[in-house]
Formats: sequence, structure tokens, C-alpha cells
Amino acid sequence: MKATQTQDRPDERISPLAFKDYRSFLLAHVQSKKSANPSWSYTVWARQLGLKSSSTLIMILNGQRNPGRGLLQDFSRFFKFNESERQYFADLVRLAKAHSDVQLSMAVMKQLEERNPGKGFRLLDQDTFIAVSQWHFFAIREMVQLREFREDPEWIASHLQFPVKPEKIEEALQTLLRLNLISRDPQGRLQATASHLDTTNDISSEGLKRHHEQQLANASHCLRALSPESREISGGCFSIKSESLPRAKEMIRSFAVKLCNELEAKGGDQIFQIELAFFPLTKPIKDGIQ
Repeated sequence: MKATQTQDRPDERISPLAFKDYRSFLLAHVQSKKSANPSWSYTVWARQLGLKSSSTLIMILNGQRNPGRGLLQDFSRFFKFNESERQYFADLVRLAKAHSDVQLSMAVMKQLEERNPGKGFRLLDQDTFIAVSQWHFFAIREMVQLREFREDPEWIASHLQFPVKPEKIEEALQTLLRLNLISRDPQGRLQATASHLDTTNDISSEGLKRHHEQQLANASHCLRALSPESREISGGCFSIKSESLPRAKEMIRSFAVKLCNELEAKGGDQIFQIELAFFPLTKPIKDGIQ
């Protein structure tokens, strides 16, 4: 048993400080172990962590749950974290758990930035993160352009496809006004502005990840809740050369922009979201590997 544990000890070159997501760190460890030892398994790792089975680890890596306090301590001992790494890893887990709590998320990201400056946990301000990370903000921004729009949180709530409390809608309107994403015309009516948020350099990607997670969840709901006549959800599966990936992403983005530019209509009667997902179903398969 001692020889096995020595052979399967964690790769000390991998540090959580190099990651912005705790699952990415754990997956990097998994990939490292499998590359070094094809017979390595989750069962072996679970045994080393003192778990009864590997199911907990698999659920965590699949995003179905997060580690509790006891498993956090087990990870810390297993990876031999120093104090800085231990606190940073624990904060990454806290960030994942605070998914629906914007205020707590921002507090945790501030701690992460202080613990590991320059890693990318940067925020312009609270309003920007709130607007980017919650799906209904941009839906409301577009709704003000509808012919029958009414500046009434109750009316807006009743016309959103997914539930949002009226008080949250009122907060969204005030935030959008502060960010100049909407404004008032000379008659005092709300209107969308030409302003936009820079979400590539000045704001943490955490907000964008949450936004897309919510929109993909909305799409999943619409798959069964709405008739095919009311939505379009389709997909395809095909092989591609790795060097063609940048071109594929460029084509997808170009299509989304073209669709919006050609069909967006002032005074429309409904708001739609386009959410395109293009992702690998396999790991890279190199020549000569069976």
C-alpha cells in the first residue's frame, strides 16, 4: 500500500494558484495521473482521500456538487497545499457555491484577487458584474424597445419567459440606467442606448460564465416547455482538424452578428436569445494512437 501511495502521489508541479476554477485544477491532476499511469483510476484516488467510493469525486468533476468542509481538508492534505494554496483553493470552492449570490461572489473574487494578483479576478464595479452575470438584465434592456413596453416591474415580470421577481426587475432598471445601457428620451420614456460593456478586458470572465450557464439552462427548459414553432434548437456532430478551430469560432460569431443585424427590428413584439454552443465531444486523438 505504501508503495502504491508513493507512486500515485499528486504531481507537486501543479498548483491551484495557476487556475481560476477549482474543477480545472482537479481535472489537471486527473489528466496528469492518467498520462503517467494508464491504470490509475478514480477508485484509487477516492481510497487515498478516505472516501467510500469514487462517486463523490465524479459528481464534483461533472459539476453536480461541490466539496464540503471535510473533503476540502482531505484535498488539502492530499495535495500538500501550503497555507496560501489552501486558502486560494477554498475560495475557489466558495465562489462555485455562491453561484446565485452576487454580493458574496464579489467578496470572494476580491479575496482571490488579493491572494493571487494578476490572475484575472478583476472587476470594473459591482453594477457591471451584476448586469453581465444575470440573464434578465439584457432581456429587459431589449424589452424597452418593444412597441407595447411598459415601465412597470409587474408588467415586465409577467412578460418574461422565466420567473424574475418585480423587485429584482426594479433593481435591474436602476442598474441599467447607471451603466447608461438604457436612458430616458425627452418625454421620459426608457430607450436602449448605443453603449455596451467591455467584457473582454475589464471584467472577470466569471460573470460571462454565469450568464451563459443561465442562458443554456433557459434553452434546456424551452426544449420541452415550448413548441418547435416557437424556438429553434438543433445541432450537428462532425470531425474537425484542431487547427480549424479558430476559423470555426470566427464563422459562428460572424453568423450570430449577421443574424442580429439583419433581423433586429425597432418596435418588435418579442425578445429572443441566440446561444450557440460549439464544444468537443472527444479528446484530441493523435496519429498512431489507437
